[in-house]
Amino acid sequence: MEASWAYTMEASWAYTMEASLPQVQTSLPDGCSSQVLYTTLTSGAGKQRDYCALATRVYCPEFVAPDGYTTRRGDIFGIREVTSPEERYRTMAALKLFPCLLLLTLSYPQTASQDQSDVAQGYDCSHIWERDDASTSGTYRIKPQGSDTSFLVYCKMSELGGWTSIQRHDGSDGLNFDEKWDNYKNGFGELEGEHWIGLEYMYLLTNQPDRSAKLHISLGDFSGNESYAEYNPFSVGNEDLHYKLSAGKYSGTAGDAFLGNGAENQHGSYFGTRDHPTDNCNQKCKIDDMRFPSCGDIFHSGWWYNACGSANLNGVWRSPSDYLAFATSVSWPTWKIRESLKFSEMYLIHH
Repeated sequence: MEASWAYTMEASWAYTMEASLPQVQTSLPDGCSSQVLYTTLTSGAGKQRDYCALATRVYCPEFVAPDGYTTRRGDIFGIREVTSPEERYRTMAALKLFPCLLLLTLSYPQTASQDQSDVAQGYDCSHIWERDDASTSGTYRIKPQGSDTSFLVYCKMSELGGWTSIQRHDGSDGLNFDEKWDNYKNGFGELEGEHWIGLEYMYLLTNQPDRSAKLHISLGDFSGNESYAEYNPFSVGNEDLHYKLSAGKYSGTAGDAFLGNGAENQHGSYFGTRDHPTDNCNQKCKIDDMRFPSCGDIFHSGWWYNACGSANLNGVWRSPSDYLAFATSVSWPTWKIRESLKFSEMYLIHH
């Protein structure tokens, strides 16, 4: 594009920018995200030719570009033509936006998909909903405050806000939660099915400088009953602290199973697995007369154990005909004693 040209967005929100403005960058400042848009551009300098282009709309609380230009929420920060040279001077005045979108979708599907898939849409699911309360449930890319990386999460969206899913365990995928430390650190499963988001991502989500998180746990049994527990605030430590559990004030209908009967208090406990036992077992963990070297060996899962504690939502999922009187189960005993639950879902809600 010639530097002397000016371009006008031909859409319901008109915007004019000079070609001398900085182009879109692959890495945006913290707090910023972007959305790829298709439009038609009209060249200046008397040529008056319309053609397709791919623009990027940047969302920032405020960001000053190198030349002093300040973007605001929804500003266009960069633009580039993506049609072939033969298309550049094709007259598009009568085609407007929708045929342009159709043309680019057919001609450049990989370019458009790649550009959008790498763009973080918010700090967390609550932040995405705060920006657009019409957002629907699904997979989104987020980048928490202070994080150097973005990653995909499943967002549950409703009139209550956006909730970031960190665990789902319901037997639907037959997912095995008896995983080693590295898998619990990095996550496993399918985001739209059974999954564990990963302790490292959980750490990033719960330690944002200006955003507090609470934990919401949804539970269901095989009789169709449902219950919940919330802890506010909620966070986990970093890997050096073995992702130590910090669960604040309890509220809900399921009881505080992290506290249990007091002697098995899991508040402040470290996360442990079979190959990374940090569970305060010390040869005193047993079922009946059988002793075990770690809680992970007993319950076949990773969790915040304290020799070993009462709650364990990552335990072995039991079928409807075989869910009673098992210690190794999806357990929240302040609600259902020695009964494996039909499902557990864990969400982070930010504000």
